[in-house]
Amino acid sequence: MIVSKLTQHLTKKLLFALLIITIGTEAILYMSRFSSFMTTVYEGVLIASFFVGLKLHRMLRDDRKPPLTKLQLIQQFAKVYLIFSIGSSVFNVFSVIAFDDFSTEYDETVEEYADSISVFGEELSAGEYGDEVPAFFQWIDYIGYDFYSNTLAGLEEVYRLGYMILFLLIFKKVFPKRFEGETDRGSTDIFLMFALFLSSILFGFSHTFDFEYEWGYTIGSAVTYTNLGFLFGVLLLWTRNLWLLVIVHSVYDITATLSNYYYENTSILFDGLMILTYVGLAIVGSQMKPPSTIESEMKDEAQESAI
Repeated sequence: MIVSKLTQHLTKKLLFALLIITIGTEAILYMSRFSSFMTTVYEGVLIASFFVGLKLHRMLRDDRKPPLTKLQLIQQFAKVYLIFSIGSSVFNVFSVIAFDDFSTEYDETVEEYADSISVFGEELSAGEYGDEVPAFFQWIDYIGYDFYSNTLAGLEEVYRLGYMILFLLIFKKVFPKRFEGETDRGSTDIFLMFALFLSSILFGFSHTFDFEYEWGYTIGSAVTYTNLGFLFGVLLLWTRNLWLLVIVHSVYDITATLSNYYYENTSILFDGLMILTYVGLAIVGSQMKPPSTIESEMKDEAQESAI
């Protein structure tokens, strides 16, 4: 059913938009290693992909299920975030063990940037940058881009879903008979998994396009982000909620930035907050009557009153 929804009723305009936010994005990312202007173009494409995501979200969601309440959505966010946070920790441990060059260079880069932020704070406090511009705005100029790019990073989930749809369209063209019975459970699941796997590989390698790295770092980075991309993809297909994954991706990147450069326990504290949120809402939910029960009781009371 999900494959059918993702591959039917695609207009030429939407198909063109998918090509721009997927293949076009890869080309722009590669060119950004030679031109900082292409980085600006890349960010513009990410912002534009939001509007493509509005369409893709409707294609992905399961219309057979009733919409979640606000509390259920918050609980689902907490659950998905925790699953990804735990999974990413496992993958990071694997990368540290398997790819020494990648983990060493990554740690050095994080440490150097964290030191530069600390030095900037000391120099700003000492008045070395003058007082013409308020310190608050100087801080925004220095670190604001980090959080801006973290926020935009969530829209990479639109890019990934776009790639999955393109791969499914290719499979549908090559194996049309297999897609004739796509309403049968499992008949096209193998193609969905292939699309997920291939999109995850492209997600992983796209994180190596913006700079030219040593091969050891490139392979380690590609494998690490492929693993993370695969986990994101599984969660996307499980929840069938594109915007939920966009938000989880952005929030995870923001907490990672805070942990790496500002306060190292941020991720742990936020994970703890998500655990409390999930457990608390589970307790509240267990004590609330489902809407169907409430409606049934209201009907019974109405019938008794009529009698």
